[in-house]
Amino acid sequence: MWQTVGVVTVTAESETVTVGQLTTDTDQGRVWLEVASLNGRDMRPLGFAVLSFVSSSGVHEVGYSKYFPDTAPAVVTLGPGPVSSVSGTVELRPRSYNTRWLSVGLPTRVWCVKVSALVLNGQTDPSFGPRGFRNSVRKFFPSRGPVGPRGAWALSND
Repeated sequence: MWQTVGVVTVTAESETVTVGQLTTDTDQGRVWLEVASLNGRDMRPLGFAVLSFVSSSGVHEVGYSKYFPDTAPAVVTLGPGPVSSVSGTVELRPRSYNTRWLSVGLPTRVWCVKVSALVLNGQTDPSFGPRGFRNSVRKFFPSRGPVGPRGAWALSND
């Protein structure tokens, strides 16, 4: 059964973000994730995201996978790994094709990503945080008001 792991909001300047907690059995050492971009597919200067699973002991047991923004949900697998069950966190790290775009001040977009996991036997614990995001200098930009069309959150210019 697919269960939501979490929803995160990132920009091209964001560091690795914890999506949520996951405890489940693996499918022959693989963890199956369904990833959806909630606000479109043109996320320039964002290029893609790297998804990973970090066990509670701090080890990346089942590898990494790339996710490219799309309006339709995509299924990605992490693994195979040498484990029959996992317990830890799902992490997402946004990547930009060209960091020069950021250094010259090209405006970055806010990317809202929902991650669900195929839970064979276990549970998820979503890490839903306050609406907004932190940039690379750890300044928090809260959103104003409710979630907008297609799940995108507004930026505060304060």
